[in-house]
Amino acid sequence: MESEYDIDQEFWLVEEDDLDFTTLDAWKKARKVKLFFYQKVLPKLPKEEKYQLGTQIRDASVSGTANIAEGYGRFHYQKVSSFIEFLVHHSMNLKII
Repeated sequence: MESEYDIDQEFWLVEEDDLDFTTLDAWKKARKVKLFFYQKVLPKLPKEEKYQLGTQIRDASVSGTANIAEGYGRFHYQKVSSFIEFLVHHSMNLKII
């Protein structure tokens, strides 16, 4: 199954004055991880695992970019740290799966 997205393709063209979470190296790496699982792992899952294990993998891989984006919009370090905790937790889930 060929995806319309290339893992190494850069979609986010941002002016220097227009910095946002998409310019963060952590977000870019989390996005590559997400695309890797969507393109390389999920299509190869056995039929009986497509829904249960596939859902867990999708949730954990999407969580990385989502938590970085949400944490970027917070201005208090305690709120940002809670998003980082979620990110670490979901990253561990991907290692376990």
